Amino acid sequence: MQLIANHNHKLQKNNNYANERDQNRLFSGLSLAAGNTSGYEVCSSRTDICSELCIGPFSGRGQMQSVQQARINKTKYFIEERKAFEKQIYVEIAKQAIKAEKQAKVACIRLNVFSDIAWELQFPLLFSEFQNIIFYDYSKRKERIMRYVEGRFPSNYFLAYSKNDRSEGFEHYCIHNGINVSVVTTLKEDSFPTTVWNYPAINADNSDSWLLDNVGTIGLLTYKGSQKRLQQLPEQGKGFVHSSSELSYAN
Repeated sequence: MQLIANHNHKLQKNNNYANERDQNRLFSGLSLAAGNTSGYEVCSSRTDICSELCIGPFSGRGQMQSVQQARINKTKYFIEERKAFEKQIYVEIAKQAIKAEKQAKVACIRLNVFSDIAWELQFPLLFSEFQNIIFYDYSKRKERIMRYVEGRFPSNYFLAYSKNDRSEGFEHYCIHNGINVSVVTTLKEDSFPTTVWNYPAINADNSDSWLLDNVGTIGLLTYKGSQKRLQQLPEQGKGFVHSSSELSYAN
């Protein structure tokens, strides 16, 4: 099975965005099965609301049984055959580096498309082995973000904090320390504000490049999951999916 790919809609958008703006980046990623849908937990800091609204199994190609099964297979491969998985991912990342070099681009790899694994601890040598590759991720795990802030992270691995209903103000700590924060909203791209909670805000929907090109910035993402699920949650998932009014108040 193939581990690193760019079939995900956001990864495809990343490459289109980069091409349109002459950015020398080639995006790809690893899509495991979100949460514990494989029988193994790969999102240790997920909340109940996060699980209910997860776009992994409930939107786009993720709703297809074949896609879900492929993600489950990759997750089980990682957990049950760690050495074989590690060997294969090294090979595939090397191929991405060669592919990018042939196109005069830099390979940018998102290791957690739907998961939140601490790859810096799982495969620490990966990042020194491929110093010419940019790795990046979104994470809800505060301990990972803390290590990132403290400089205990590979220099070519970039993180953004994913605000959620259990953030409890942690997003402010992140911004004040130059860490980008992604925020999910009910707003559409053409209605995104340029400031949120008195911090600079940017469209994070059109590309993950925002995460690499900015510091201490809010990246806005339009909620793309099930509207029915959103409507059924208490106060529409307040703290996870934000309305316009929730983005405008000052903290």
